[in-house]
Amino acid sequence: MSVNRIQIRVNPGEKNITVPLGQIFDEVGREQLITDYEQVELEDAVNVIQDYETTRYYYGNDTGDYNIFYQFRFFDEVNQNWGANAVNFNNADFTDAELYRNKKSFTNSFWKFDYYDSPEREKQKLMFTIILPTTNCGKYPVNIDKDEDPVAYYQLASQALPTQYDVWLPEVQLGPYTGKDESYYIHWLKNRDLFEIETFYMSCKFFNAKTGKSNRFVNANPSGNVGPMEPSNWFYYQVNISVNELTTPKYSYKVRVFDNNAYLLGFPFNPVFLGEKGMTSIQPITWYEYII
Repeated sequence: MSVNRIQIRVNPGEKNITVPLGQIFDEVGREQLITDYEQVELEDAVNVIQDYETTRYYYGNDTGDYNIFYQFRFFDEVNQNWGANAVNFNNADFTDAELYRNKKSFTNSFWKFDYYDSPEREKQKLMFTIILPTTNCGKYPVNIDKDEDPVAYYQLASQALPTQYDVWLPEVQLGPYTGKDESYYIHWLKNRDLFEIETFYMSCKFFNAKTGKSNRFVNANPSGNVGPMEPSNWFYYQVNISVNELTTPKYSYKVRVFDNNAYLLGFPFNPVFLGEKGMTSIQPITWYEYII
């Protein structure tokens, strides 16, 4: 065969046949190569040890109580706007009776905050997520509709009591104290060398367990907007984390207004910090339901 390049020549009278195959091996450096190979395979099989311990960051609102305030406005189909009446779960297809009785369709609903490293959707990476349950919201009294909930209405009326009950309102106040701290803290890596990042871009979605749908929310009132919204300008708030040895708490974060034009002017070395949001109930972090 043409692939067989070994030739064996036999001389008459010789009893031994010499096969011309190489028998010399160079062992120098083989042990080091094997060690390197084992290390590479080990790192592929088991992740390299990294310090993923996290630190919790408080909301630094400079008021001393460190509370943070959110407001969510669902599109008001009656008035066709996102005005004051939009701050109501009725616009998300929940009745007052369902809100009062904590129906699972409501308690299983939630907001999802995604924190990205960039507002540019083609380049961004999701860094972490925070879930905000609807049961973190506040409540307010409403008059009972006797046609919608006759049992509750006549039970109270028969006792000469006000025919009202408390229902959930899509406004949230969180703080660093028991009962109000769920979804309040940001947990980020203590080892800052793993990700050299201090600015995140927060988006918001609402998952409605009654309808089975999820809706995006935007950072400004869409009234008067014509055409599709530019995602990088409408879908985010800017969140900055900081470490300051001289303040209490040492680890804190702030939520700011995001403007894409300001972002482009300062990118990537001189980020622009605009006005803070969420400091009080008068200046909450306001999200508006996105209607396509």
